[in-house]
Amino acid sequence: MPVSADQFIVFATLAAALVMFVTGWWRSDLVALAALNLLALTGVIAPKDVFAGFSDGAVISVAAVLVMSRGLRNSGVVDVLARRLGALGERLGDSLRIALLGTVVSFLSAFINDVGTLALFMPVATRLSRKQGSPPSRILMPLAYATLLGGMTTLVGTSVNLVISAYRVRIGHGAFGMFSFTPVGVGIAIVGLTFISAVGWRLLPMRGSADSGDIFKIENYTTEVRVPNTSKVAGKTIGELEEETGGAISVVGLLRGGWRQMAPSSYLMLRVGDVLLVRGGSQDLETALGQTDLELEAQKKAEEEKAEHPEQPGPEQSDAAQLAEAVVVPGARIVGHTARELRLRDRYAINVLALARRGETLQKRLREIRFRAGDVLLTQEEPDALQHAFADLGCLPLAEREVRIGQPRRVVLAISIFAASLAAAALNLFSVPVSLTAGATAMILAGLLGLDEAYASLEGSVLLLLAAMIGVAGALQATGGSALIAGPLLALARHLSDVGAIAMIYVVTMLVSNVTNYLATAVLMAPIAQSVAAGLGVSVDPFLMAVAFGSVSAFLTPIAHPSNTLVMGPAGYEFGDYARMGLPLSVLTTLTTTVLIPIFWPLKG
Repeated sequence: MPVSADQFIVFATLAAALVMFVTGWWRSDLVALAALNLLALTGVIAPKDVFAGFSDGAVISVAAVLVMSRGLRNSGVVDVLARRLGALGERLGDSLRIALLGTVVSFLSAFINDVGTLALFMPVATRLSRKQGSPPSRILMPLAYATLLGGMTTLVGTSVNLVISAYRVRIGHGAFGMFSFTPVGVGIAIVGLTFISAVGWRLLPMRGSADSGDIFKIENYTTEVRVPNTSKVAGKTIGELEEETGGAISVVGLLRGGWRQMAPSSYLMLRVGDVLLVRGGSQDLETALGQTDLELEAQKKAEEEKAEHPEQPGPEQSDAAQLAEAVVVPGARIVGHTARELRLRDRYAINVLALARRGETLQKRLREIRFRAGDVLLTQEEPDALQHAFADLGCLPLAEREVRIGQPRRVVLAISIFAASLAAAALNLFSVPVSLTAGATAMILAGLLGLDEAYASLEGSVLLLLAAMIGVAGALQATGGSALIAGPLLALARHLSDVGAIAMIYVVTMLVSNVTNYLATAVLMAPIAQSVAAGLGVSVDPFLMAVAFGSVSAFLTPIAHPSNTLVMGPAGYEFGDYARMGLPLSVLTTLTTTVLIPIFWPLKG
């Protein structure tokens, strides 16, 4: 079948977008918006349809769920639960502890934003591992995967389910119910959690320190130190400096005036005023600075700025300034920006002393490095500014935090509003978007979160990505591109059994989701799955379910889902570590899904 001009434009745009998704050269939301605009400018999408995705029910529902998730967390219910689980987990072995935490996290992720749930339980889980003499690498990935498994079980558990439900409305079949995903989703979650807690965690590498006083031990911080005036280090070679610190640090770069050299010779002699780019763990850096008279460049700059502008507050304005580690959460507002662009010292009284990025040797000055999701920062700030600054910037403090004690009235109020919202949707009293937005509004009016906090919880990058990709997917379907792509899949499905056809859609979706954005995968695969179902003359529902579960079964790479990215830096994972547990888990979820979907969602009926 010949390809029309519009189809060619859509395919070329999608191919370019997929390359950008995989490489990460641009942020996913920017890629989606660029693709949408390109299709609009070339006339593939009619002007009246360009921004239809921004008013789509899926986008509205996802936004409402994000707001209600923040309200639930603010009530303190999750924090109280985390504290009690922490006390119980201290008496359990590794398998039982992972099973307990995984079950609770999975249950919470069925109703609350998965990344938010993971962020609350990471410090608890890692502290428990440290007390048992086990490194964080053995528990953080199981916890991340538990959020994915839990999200599959309800309509509001993951944005993907809301996307698939909204697509079902657009094709005239009505929305999925609140618990339509539950029978199959719970089955997948039980199989997945059983494997993770009994076998999966044993397949993971032993990384990080189990005995460190720090909850998170980062081995590859990069920071800048200066050779001060009258320094005893001046006149020594780089090799002599490294030997003097007992190998605690390694010099990876040298800046001297306007001259910069990466991987400098160990025989190069140091001078006063040199700035060294060094690598080492947080404790190693502290040891090295104590053994020499080197100064942290960021700290020295802050002191100089304070001396020049004493009227302006800064991170060194009191002796109470403290060190803190934090990980950059996917979608955080600092992603793609430098510390200098964000003016972290002026706006937040934060001094970035060092940065760790797994699997990469940083070769730029700290103020020139653009932050990425998963980066771990060693910062210095005023204690009172820490929580506000990290929350506003989208960073998760990697330390044991005081658990917020939930007030019974607020806990009951938050749960009641959330439950009423879900019940209204489940009983079809109102549409899903209306029910969820009513719940979000009620939480704001009840004082569970402020309006500014509600706006901050919306995760604009996720909503923009989703809205733009709905428009792109609409163009793919309207031009006949979905049917064209579905052709080879349909030809293969005709030679397969019912279970085989569902497995094919699930596996294709899962593989694509592991190398691109999971939300974008769901949006694009839904019309393709519908075309396959129509060609076979069977119900579309089991194929939409396969797309939903396949999009979230992103267990093979750190880029597949924000939860996977979040644990990469703190646990010290490398790219290939995810497949150690993720590959057998993917096989198990594939088998479980293809067996359960035809039982609860028959192809013919």
